[in-house]
Amino acid sequence: MINATISAKTLLKIDAFGAAISCFSLAYILVHYENVFGIPSEVLYQLAIVPALILLYDLYYLAHNATKSIHLRLLASINFVYCIYSLFLISYHYHFITIWGYLYVGGEISIILLLVYFEWTIPDKQKKSI
Repeated sequence: MINATISAKTLLKIDAFGAAISCFSLAYILVHYENVFGIPSEVLYQLAIVPALILLYDLYYLAHNATKSIHLRLLASINFVYCIYSLFLISYHYHFITIWGYLYVGGEISIILLLVYFEWTIPDKQKKSI
């Protein structure tokens, strides 16, 4: 298991990188391959808005060197809600989506939930180690 040596700043950097990849993938790559993934472009653009906002959130707190546990907890909550929102939109359009679309969304949600776990638990582990 990963210990508390991961800093809040590192988590924000990882989250920012992931948000940038998600935003680019959803708004550009998947839109161009809509027939392969089966996710309507309108849904992809709606989903891309959230990682774009998360990226701005991450960059703001990285630029201001503000990495308190409340920032990570809020980020974890936003990421979790994004996962629920993704599942809602995908289930609403289930009749269009191919296996590749389900695999993409399932993979993205799995990675985000792992990140949510660390964003929620690392601040507690760091407090205990002080």
